[in-house]
Amino acid sequence: MNVRGIILAGGLSSRFGEDKALASIGNTPVIGRILNRLRELDLAVSIIANPARDYSFLECPVHFDAIPGKGPLGGLYTACLRYPEESFLALTCDMPGITRPLLETLLSSAKNGSRAAVIAAPERRYRHPFPGIYAASLKDRIEACLRDNQLSMESFLRDLPGLEVLDFFGSGETAFFNVNEKRDLERFNKLDPQPRG
Repeated sequence: MNVRGIILAGGLSSRFGEDKALASIGNTPVIGRILNRLRELDLAVSIIANPARDYSFLECPVHFDAIPGKGPLGGLYTACLRYPEESFLALTCDMPGITRPLLETLLSSAKNGSRAAVIAAPERRYRHPFPGIYAASLKDRIEACLRDNQLSMESFLRDLPGLEVLDFFGSGETAFFNVNEKRDLERFNKLDPQPRG
């Protein structure tokens, strides 16, 4: 199964006040940092976005949400439609601290045949849906959730057959950090003072 990097950037960034994917950290937009991590793994990368965003400067395919306003699950659905024979190493566009070792752990799971894989939080009380591995063969299940307007990734993962939940140690304090508000950029820079491109 071929694995493609997918960056989900279909949100409205309403709490941030402007497109948070373009917020700069170390002179690189957040989405650019994520793209760089995926390209380090020699993955083809595509962005799933809403039509109001322009990411053409990133020089990779950009696809608009097939069903707008359905959150990350809708973005995964669009990826399944566009690349029906692939699996996806999927990330959201607001995770500037993502690390290569973390992505490599998930990628190994995909290469070993997992249709879906996520990372467990400490003590396994929560499963991080992103970054995660999702196969295009999950399309029908995703479509059923969208049809019922069940958009929570946590609910989607709850009874997902074959889901692999991986432990990963050494991800650091910033690996799953999300930028939702502008003050989050300041918090991130304090946690990760050495900008990585």
